[in-house]
Amino acid sequence: MGATDLGFHSPGWKELADEEKRREDAELVRLLYVGLTRARDQLILSTHTAGWKKPDESEQWVPNAEGTRLGPLNVFLQECYSGKRELVHRIDVDELDARTVTAM
Repeated sequence: MGATDLGFHSPGWKELADEEKRREDAELVRLLYVGLTRARDQLILSTHTAGWKKPDESEQWVPNAEGTRLGPLNVFLQECYSGKRELVHRIDVDELDARTVTAM
């Protein structure tokens, strides 16, 4: 067990850790923006989330990205999943039939 496990941190550690997290979140949003603006015909975004939840205003289960690296995109992902974004389509790989998939 190290000093950090005991709650000891050097001065300024928390501020640096918080700043690094903000930068990582900003980079994730930047990469999504680049993907969205550079896609020509289709953009496939594969996600893994912390589970599922049902927003108050909907009966639709949506991915819960809170506490994951996709946290900054949680609202956007939920809107996509619930059909509020008409240009976004959800594909559940469990429902795909490989025999019927055609090249696009």
